[in-house]
Amino acid sequence: MKKILFTAILTLIGIHTATAQVGIGTETPATNAALEIVSTTKGLLPPRLSETERDAIPNPAEGLVIFNTDAECLQWWNGNFWYDGCDETTKFCPFKLTKVEEVTSTTGKTWMDRNLGANQAATSSDDSEAYGDLFQWGRAGDGHQCRDSEITNGPVASGIEENDFIKSDGDWLSTSDGTRWTDDGNKGDHDPCPDDFRIPTQAEWAAEIDQNNWGGASDVFNSVLKLTLGGKRESVCDEFGSCDDVSINNLNTGYYWSRTVDGDQSKYLVFNSENNISTTLSEDRANGFSVRCIKEQI
Repeated sequence: MKKILFTAILTLIGIHTATAQVGIGTETPATNAALEIVSTTKGLLPPRLSETERDAIPNPAEGLVIFNTDAECLQWWNGNFWYDGCDETTKFCPFKLTKVEEVTSTTGKTWMDRNLGANQAATSSDDSEAYGDLFQWGRAGDGHQCRDSEITNGPVASGIEENDFIKSDGDWLSTSDGTRWTDDGNKGDHDPCPDDFRIPTQAEWAAEIDQNNWGGASDVFNSVLKLTLGGKRESVCDEFGSCDDVSINNLNTGYYWSRTVDGDQSKYLVFNSENNISTTLSEDRANGFSVRCIKEQI
């Protein structure tokens, strides 16, 4: 009987301790703080992880904080991507978007419910929170896709692109490479989509148009994919190939890359509010278009 009573007392003490406030360096932690640390000589040291180690965390909890030893920066998971508190040009862009909601279209294909880099699924065709990022074809989510990322002159050789948007007339690569997003039908090494997802093919976009009788922006938004009119980012070049500027334009039109190549260009989906839609056109890979990821089929 005494043992049972003693165990019960310890259990009650444990419950009280678990729900009580904790103060380190203070006996009176703030009333709205579960934990308060007070020191004038020491700091709080979060876990220090490389980017590879960070990306291996399964299902990170919203608010999880780490110090990225590769970026030399404090980062935290906001529920959709790792928020970077150091670089003003890239902090709103995902390093690796892994937490997504899935939707299944009438073709039976499973897609992400939002554009890559978007804060949410779209509430309207012109929902700016759902525009997401603008990727140059064949590039990973390295920071260039941010709508206000820095700009550098190109084309450049593979491996030195870093995280700037590359200003170029044609391909951003000095030697075109059509395998970066698709390699013999497999997901390419530079595909920015999260695990188990990839860039769709031209045929997969065409199937959505045919199956759903899409005619333009209204039809596209009213589908489960809720695609937006997020415009494009492109170099402003003259007829001689001299590029003076980079701008985001055509916010009344949606541009979505496919992974299907066409010579030194690539196919894409385009639609607008005037009931025009197509997947047959090809465009220069230096342009920044939206990306919507499709789930890989096993």
